[in-house]
Amino acid sequence: MSHYYADVNHPFHTGQTDKEGQIHSYTEFGAADIYKDLRKHMTIDEPIKVNKIEDFVFKAAKESHKTYEDLLLGFDIEAGEQFKWGKGYSPELRHKIAPNIARAIWGTASLFRQGIVDSGAEDPGEINLALKKFATRITTPAEWIRRWLDKRRRKRRTRSIRRERRKSGRVRKSLSPDDKDYHKALDNGEIEPVKLTRKRPTQRVAEDKKSITTKKEKKPKTKKRKWNPAITPNSSIDDAAEVGSATAKRFQEIGLQTVKDFMDKSAEEIVELLKKELDYTRLDLEDISRMQAETQLMLDVPRLRVHDSVILYGAGIKSKDSLSKHQQDDLWDKVQEAIKDDHVKRYIRRKNLRPDFEEIGEWLESAQD
Repeated sequence: MSHYYADVNHPFHTGQTDKEGQIHSYTEFGAADIYKDLRKHMTIDEPIKVNKIEDFVFKAAKESHKTYEDLLLGFDIEAGEQFKWGKGYSPELRHKIAPNIARAIWGTASLFRQGIVDSGAEDPGEINLALKKFATRITTPAEWIRRWLDKRRRKRRTRSIRRERRKSGRVRKSLSPDDKDYHKALDNGEIEPVKLTRKRPTQRVAEDKKSITTKKEKKPKTKKRKWNPAITPNSSIDDAAEVGSATAKRFQEIGLQTVKDFMDKSAEEIVELLKKELDYTRLDLEDISRMQAETQLMLDVPRLRVHDSVILYGAGIKSKDSLSKHQQDDLWDKVQEAIKDDHVKRYIRRKNLRPDFEEIGEWLESAQD
């Protein structure tokens, strides 16, 4: 009964998005860390009568969902990873989330009370204590949380989530069984993701670093992407896709000085000029056509770099229009297949050039602008 009702008071159990999967467990770890502090914000305005259990649970879920975006966008994962998970909660976020925990505790008590009444036993009376006092007198739920979140299990799960998040930009394998089912349904299009109405704010910095007495941990390294300036038709020929220094020199010798020169000529003309002027035949019609298509992608989608366009072409995406019509999950799957190709591997030899899930989302945003 307590699980059936208490679960929906966690906002992340009322809807799913990819970003939610990355921090779901962390928010629970953090709430356990700051449970005592959250009590300050727990009060009961008026009792909620239990007429019909389904309606009672649905109403709780509806109230909880109102703070979905607050928790998703407000939880500071960097502060949590670097210090303690409770540090991921700002004072404002604690104030917004505490009523959900209050509702979970008080609502569970109300359900048990109603069960006693329905059984014909003596009515224990109305519940009208301030939840701060009520929660202070109940130690068992806190003990359950502490036992469940023991240090060894938390560390093991944290490492698993962190590794998966850094590797792919999302979390699936490390989720709990229930959450795996929800996200599987999300990936398969069986349920709609929550539509966010605002963007994530700039991450805050924990103010009280000196007061934290936890063991020092190395600050997690994050992948910093530096976007190269977008190429233009007037860019040098060596900025075109797959054009290295040797190829650029040959192109310049046949009069292709800029990206515009390269794109204005047909693949047939370029192949013919290379053969006629330089007796060079290693680049055939298929090669030039591919290079021009990849270069056009870079011109149309400013954030794409050479290896990005090579990956997309390898995934069968040869235009901005085609890219913009993809869903992020579908595109991710296609990219994972494309990077297995030997030709694509030449351009992502370094591990940090493999796109993560977040970067693929940025490609889509740029293509849809």
